[in-house]
Amino acid sequence: MEDSNGAEASGDYVLLPVDESGEGETFPARPLSTPRLEADSHHGRLDSKDMFHTDFTDPDLYGAEGDKAGLLTATAAEEKKVFCGMNKSRANWCMSVTFLLFVTLSLVGTFVIGPALARKEISNTDVTFLKVNMTHPEGDTADPTQPMTFLMSADLLITNVAPLDGDLAAMDVDVLFNHKVVGTVAMPKMSVTAGKDNHRSIVNQKFTIKDLEAWDEFSAALLQESVVPWKLDATATVSAKVMGLPMSFSGVPFKKTVPMQCFDGLQKVRMAVFDMGQSTEDQVTMAMAVCVWNPSYIALEPLGDLFFAVDYQGDFMGNVTAFDAKMHVTTTEQSPQLCQQYGATGWNAISMTGNLDPDSHEKADELVSRYLGGLDSNVTARALPHASTISMFNMALQGVELAAVLAGDDAPLVTSMDFNHVMITPVDDDGLVMTLNASVGMTNPLGVNSPLRIDTIDVTSGMLYDRGDGAGPGMVGTVYSGATNLGPVDDDGTVHGQWVSGSDDVEMETDCTMTFDDKGAFLTTFTKDLIALDMLELQLDGSTACDAYCEALGYDLDIHDIPVVLPNDYPTPPLAPVLVPGMSGLSDVEIITYSLPSDVPDGTDGCTSLCGVYLEVNARIGNPSPFGMVIGTLNAIMQTADGVTLGHVSVGPDFTLVPGDNFVTLSGTMAPAATDLDAAADFMSTYLSNIAQTAVVVGTDAGEDNTVQWIHDVVDGLELATTFPGAGDDLELMTDITIDTMDMALTADADPVMSATLEARMNLPEEVGFPLDVISSGMKFQMVDEGVACANATVAPVPVDYVAGTNGGQITLSTGDMTLSVLDEDAMSSLVTDLLVTTSKTVTMQGTCSPLASTNMGELSMSDVPFEGEIVLLGFNNFENPPMTMPSIDIASGETTVLNLVISAEVTNPSNVAPSMGTVKLDLFDPVTSYSLGYAVIDDFSLAASTTTTFTGVSAVFVMPTDDDTHAEACRVFMSNYVSGTDQAVELRGPTDGSGTDIALLQPALSQFSSTTTMPGLTEKLLVSATMHLPSAKDFALCLLDQTCEVPTELHVQNPMSADITMSSAACDIFVCKTINGDTCDEYFDDGAVGLYTPETDWVEEIPGNTPADDYVTFQARNVEMGNLWNAAALQALWDASFGGTALIRLEGTMDIAGRLQ
Repeated sequence: MEDSNGAEASGDYVLLPVDESGEGETFPARPLSTPRLEADSHHGRLDSKDMFHTDFTDPDLYGAEGDKAGLLTATAAEEKKVFCGMNKSRANWCMSVTFLLFVTLSLVGTFVIGPALARKEISNTDVTFLKVNMTHPEGDTADPTQPMTFLMSADLLITNVAPLDGDLAAMDVDVLFNHKVVGTVAMPKMSVTAGKDNHRSIVNQKFTIKDLEAWDEFSAALLQESVVPWKLDATATVSAKVMGLPMSFSGVPFKKTVPMQCFDGLQKVRMAVFDMGQSTEDQVTMAMAVCVWNPSYIALEPLGDLFFAVDYQGDFMGNVTAFDAKMHVTTTEQSPQLCQQYGATGWNAISMTGNLDPDSHEKADELVSRYLGGLDSNVTARALPHASTISMFNMALQGVELAAVLAGDDAPLVTSMDFNHVMITPVDDDGLVMTLNASVGMTNPLGVNSPLRIDTIDVTSGMLYDRGDGAGPGMVGTVYSGATNLGPVDDDGTVHGQWVSGSDDVEMETDCTMTFDDKGAFLTTFTKDLIALDMLELQLDGSTACDAYCEALGYDLDIHDIPVVLPNDYPTPPLAPVLVPGMSGLSDVEIITYSLPSDVPDGTDGCTSLCGVYLEVNARIGNPSPFGMVIGTLNAIMQTADGVTLGHVSVGPDFTLVPGDNFVTLSGTMAPAATDLDAAADFMSTYLSNIAQTAVVVGTDAGEDNTVQWIHDVVDGLELATTFPGAGDDLELMTDITIDTMDMALTADADPVMSATLEARMNLPEEVGFPLDVISSGMKFQMVDEGVACANATVAPVPVDYVAGTNGGQITLSTGDMTLSVLDEDAMSSLVTDLLVTTSKTVTMQGTCSPLASTNMGELSMSDVPFEGEIVLLGFNNFENPPMTMPSIDIASGETTVLNLVISAEVTNPSNVAPSMGTVKLDLFDPVTSYSLGYAVIDDFSLAASTTTTFTGVSAVFVMPTDDDTHAEACRVFMSNYVSGTDQAVELRGPTDGSGTDIALLQPALSQFSSTTTMPGLTEKLLVSATMHLPSAKDFALCLLDQTCEVPTELHVQNPMSADITMSSAACDIFVCKTINGDTCDEYFDDGAVGLYTPETDWVEEIPGNTPADDYVTFQARNVEMGNLWNAAALQALWDASFGGTALIRLEGTMDIAGRLQ
């Protein structure tokens, strides 16, 4: 059969034409279809769990599909009718000749050339094992009836194949070592290509151990030697094509010596993990992972459970077991992650666990100390006699020692330190002692289930501090704790310390020492920052030793030289620095009590005069830091917030600054320099103002007896800032304020002007006992009425009369004239109103004073010291007690309805306020009828305080209404009473329409003013006397006959008023004097009136103004109508008139009088 290319089909193979160009090569035939098994390319190694197979379709080994020269290729070729370009008959002849030739050559190749070529090819071929994997061991050396086998997989490199390609049939191969057959392994069929590197694999071929002794020698050599020669011995069957004809040759010797790179004694071992954290109460468990370098191409998987003894410096520490161990990573394969730190390839991780059960406690202590101290230690894992649970490896492991370096633990024993209480006591310039209580964080390397009892601890550590200034950490000093018991001690010396399970704190209390090489210079720096800052970071760099009872081991561990490094970035997580709470500037300073009791005597400490005042302060100093210090004496200056020195104080000689609250007494003097008196005055002013203020105590030295220089340096500049309290809420700087006199002048176009003389008690706090003398004082104040500031005023500094007393004294000062600036007109008007109409008025006087005081410190010019006090102003009470009086009233002129009066008035001022109110108009009312009578105007209504002021020439107007008869009648009656000499009440009212004054502040007050006084009647009577003359005979006869008769009578009249008056009628009863005493009558008859003056009408008499009584005006004689004469009074009158010439009579009745404008 021919294919489409003219090829002849021959069974499963087709012979293609030879490339006539001579450029091609002859390639072996390739089967039509070859099984293509998948290789695990992910692992890249031969593994007992993986199947590795060679791809026989690889074109590099067997040629590409397109190659032409002599390539046998599987095909389904079709027959062709033409062969070699000949017709069928010639082709048949040609084929016959060819067949004969083929047969001849085949016989020669088969029996002569083929076997020779096969032996030579096998002999010359080189076989190299690239990897050998021994897995699935079976059998037990203790049971010889069971075969000892394992599965062997290998990667092979077959080279130097020549001259023919061929197939090597499956065969059993003996493996020999030291001329002994170790065992037999089945080799599968494989094909090789001449002139090529042939990579082949065998997979899971059973290796049967034939000689256990030989195997033990062989396997031991694998572990201990670097190179071990394997000898392979078998009889092979080879198939090849000779002269193009397939041939098979059996009985061909197969003997190869193959050098194998082996384990070389497992010389490179690293301890990757060592952990005792899974220990229990009964056992100290060692868990370790070692990384073992495999320099070979041999993988052993599994090795079984391996058993080792761990030695340190030749002493047994305990047994460990590696469960399910294997050496499966060869020299070219990737190391597991755990071992990557030692090399990228060739390292195997083997985990082991066991218990620490040392023969030598001392060596165990040393090993544990080195481990916990981070120091590397050489340890050896020595295979035990029963080294493996897989018996075929047991003898091979005998004598195997894994020498490893146990790296120091990166998990420190001491993980933190917190200072609970530290008290520093200076010793000298090279050291100090510290009483220390600290919580030390410790990690138990045995874990949480195997507690350690830490009985003693001994720490030696440098204490470093980094200020953050770029200079790096500086050495504060080196601390030595000495061996410190962490619990009570029995009589037998047993210490019952503190248990640590996992990570716990132990409390350490001890007396430490600290030394330094710089005379305490950097200690001073640290201490100053400790005082100033809220938090500091300390660094510790040293070591510790401890005695720890291990319950699991049942004895005490002596652990020593364990590093104490804080902070430490190496562990995971990193260890933090030691945080020390600072003293926060010692800002929590509270003054509890204080006193300035007395003056410092002249001559004290060389001072001649003005030596200041004593000062004593009891204070609480809060120290938030756990650090404290024995200072002894603290000398300091006292300053204001602005840094001005006020005096000197000291505390000691046993001052100790402890953590928490410190109660101290600072004693000294307040004696500012002359240039700082203003600052001292400001300080005292603020103090007396009850305003808390900052005071700063600044350290200067630690006392002249202290010889430790660094403690002086610490104290120098130490600041204790506090709030100096004010004088106290209960202090009233000014009490018992009284006004002796106060003048207040009100004007229409300006604020009131006031002056006053004040007296007050000046109070000083009871804490201030030193004497002072107030020389002068200025003042600013407000007058407050019912919570409203009415007005304020400023008093320029004026002399003060000061009488010293206990905690203060009595002051008197006169303000001089000052403007009272009105702040609230309504409130001020209300104040003026209350003063005018009430008996007293209480107002609050509040403000500040600025006294100049003479003290033993010097003259202190204080300023703006507040005061507040109530003062009582005596009110005017409407001038009713006593009431106003009118000593004189004069009718100066008049009109038809108006009389112009001129009066004098006396006003008694009951108040200590002397007002000046300008022109004041007061309305006059009849209190009986409430009718208006007129008004009076006082041009300058100014009153002296607490005395009577007389006003003369006061204008008044009497107004007769014309539109109201009743009102007019009341006015006539009022004036008649006046003329008649009758005293009568009159009410003075301020006009409600504001017309009483043009001063706005006074208008509301005046509108409420009402005062009743007595208006005296006219004291000089108009009628001086009257003369009755003897009637005519007719009238006399009529009188005798007891009939009405007329008796002529003359009136003698005076006019004491300035205005002329006229009299036009009279109706007056006549009463006769019974007892005449000169010009007066001592007694009148009680018989009643004897007659009427006068029944005559239409008469008018004029009386000029200011007509005196001794120059009176005599009216024309007018008849008096008399009735019954037969009574004693009438007869006496007639008798007197007839024989005495006149009769003394009294007229009672009315006369019509009118004023007339002059």
